[in-house]
Amino acid sequence: MDKKFLAFVTSLVVILLSGLLLPLLYQRRDWWSEVSKNKIVPTIRGVFIYYYWQGNRFTSPSSVDDYIEQLYKFGFNLVLPQGLDSGVSYYNSSINPSKFGNFDLLKEIVISSHRRNVKVWPWVMPFTASSEFISKNPNLAAVKADGSVNYGLLDVANSEAQDFVFNEIIEIVKNYNIDGINIDIEYSGSYSQLDKSLFIKEFNISSINWPSDVLENGKYRKEYVRWMSGIMTAFLRRLTTEIRTLKPEIVISHDVVYDPELAMNWYFTDWKTWVNEGLVDIISPMIYHRDSGEPVSWVKDASRITRSYLPNSTILVPCIGGAYSNTISMPASEWLESIKYAMEGDSNGILVFADVCVSQDVWQYFGKYFHDP
Repeated sequence: MDKKFLAFVTSLVVILLSGLLLPLLYQRRDWWSEVSKNKIVPTIRGVFIYYYWQGNRFTSPSSVDDYIEQLYKFGFNLVLPQGLDSGVSYYNSSINPSKFGNFDLLKEIVISSHRRNVKVWPWVMPFTASSEFISKNPNLAAVKADGSVNYGLLDVANSEAQDFVFNEIIEIVKNYNIDGINIDIEYSGSYSQLDKSLFIKEFNISSINWPSDVLENGKYRKEYVRWMSGIMTAFLRRLTTEIRTLKPEIVISHDVVYDPELAMNWYFTDWKTWVNEGLVDIISPMIYHRDSGEPVSWVKDASRITRSYLPNSTILVPCIGGAYSNTISMPASEWLESIKYAMEGDSNGILVFADVCVSQDVWQYFGKYFHDP
């Protein structure tokens, strides 16, 4: 081949590659420069460990230790392993069957985490239930507005269901050397005959069209929201008192809807009252911008809304991320922007939801953001 022609072809290839690669390299440098400018590294850097359908990741103490080591290297100082759904425990329980048989995953997570000074807050969802548990205990189940059994929830107004959930959570507190407990209540209500009788008695109502009068836009909807949220608050008051009696040093955090009015109307969670009564140490609004159809900058706005309702003594640590289908495609730049906006919204830290939602190429950028000056 003619040397001049070869030189020409080589030069052309270099020019073409430069035209393709340089903009990409610049773009990468540009977003990192922007997201790291004036950054505030979160004091609390947590990640939810979700194994509802991926429990086979952890089959031995060494597999747990390797995983915690990776999270530690990436800069996380807190893990929130999934704790339980009523009727199924992700630890060795005397109340429920364990999802992992004789392998005590929570015990191994605590050992591996504490070896690296990483905190552990098991994540629990009170009054959720497995369909198998509901099938065996239909008397404890929540009831949908159409009268059918809710195979995912227990009836929060049922005192027996309350006792069951209380004992589940207290078992974790008693038996494990945990640093905190993370409580996530997303309750859709219950419309059983028990609920009806208790509600009528509470408000001295002589006649009611149940449940239509307590549904959205119903005659007694406001009373129902107040009643249901009051039951939830009374349960948490009892639970918090017992936790602090057993282990006063444990941190109690709650995952909530960022706006207290929405939280009441959607999930019957009166977190303003919880804060005012001192039932919570850390509030973690679930600020999932993609799930909400919002731009990533909304993380800052929502964080500030939550902060506006909190006294200075209450720590704000938003949950960022969201549903797997929405977040698995999130690039590193968007994850880091979520952190940056959360911190600009007067937060004290962040909780990544969840580890399975983070693509493999993103983890290193968490480490870069948390470690690099």
